[in-house]
Amino acid sequence: MAIKPVFDGTVAEYLERLEVDPSLAILPLQMAADHQGVSRAAIDRKVRLGHLDEVRIDGTRYVRASSVIAIRHEFERKVAVVRAYLEKLARRGETHVFYEPVMNLVGLSPRVPADRTAIGAILGRVSEITWALTKKDRHLLSVLVHRKTPGVTRPGPGFLALAEQWRDSEGLPDWESEDDLIERETRRVLGFYGRSEDWPE
Repeated sequence: MAIKPVFDGTVAEYLERLEVDPSLAILPLQMAADHQGVSRAAIDRKVRLGHLDEVRIDGTRYVRASSVIAIRHEFERKVAVVRAYLEKLARRGETHVFYEPVMNLVGLSPRVPADRTAIGAILGRVSEITWALTKKDRHLLSVLVHRKTPGVTRPGPGFLALAEQWRDSEGLPDWESEDDLIERETRRVLGFYGRSEDWPE
């Protein structure tokens, strides 16, 4: 069943409503997509699912700005939950955790492709925050989250992509192999949270 727009009318009717209800402020769909770093199709899907409020003015579709803000707040809440959990593990000296328990904390499932994309964005934001600390203290906290695979486990491909990006733009020291990078950043995390005296440069 299609979810009805929160407003559907003419420009004149919209302006009249907006005057008494500023929460009807709008964003074009593409602008909302650019802000969230997703495709226009992803925004359409969020509208269909009721995650974003649709506003129609003379047949042109928009999203309500307040619903975009609400999604951003929910994203930052999930980032805070995941960061706190990973920090707790690091303080206990844990060197890794698999995706599923991390995703379950914020209502996501590794079996849902959109949720896997969402946890990648959350973990990327966690590492952005911990890398923004002072040069002495910065670290990539998301290195602790590994894919559940036979043998040696490693973070997902998003972690390596982020590290490669930051090596070129944010001064992340180079590495000889992916395993070297993971070992070094894991030591940095444990060092920062007081579980290791071995703090790599």
